[in-house]
Order: sequence, then C-alpha cells, then structure tokens
Amino acid sequence: MQSRKLFGAEMEAPVISPKENLVPSETLSIDKDGIMSINERLFALHLAKIDRILQSVPSPGAGH
Repeated sequence: MQSRKLFGAEMEAPVISPKENLVPSETLSIDKDGIMSINERLFALHLAKIDRILQSVPSPGAGH
C-alpha cells in the first residue's frame, strides 16, 4: 500500500507546462573559428574510435 501512496505523491508534483519556453531567448554566438575547432575535435574523436575498432579485431585463425 505504501507504494501506491508514493506514486500518488509523485503525481502531485508540479509539471512543466508546454507553454513555458525551455529554450533560452538569447542565442549563443560562436564565431567561425570556434565552430571549426569544435568540428575538428569531433572529427578527431571519430577517427580515434574507428582506429580503436580496427585494432580490436582478432585474426581469423587465432582460435584454431
């Protein structure tokens, strides 16, 4: 019975209205160099993940 009481208490918690604006009104301004450095970093991380995947593959004849 206590679990039902706890669930009822959760239902009474305030709910965010869909009319409220969750996006900040001021947009974040990033200069072109900042965007390029972010893209370069993401690309480098992607290449590192691919390299890790390629290194982790065992040779096909190792188990026999």
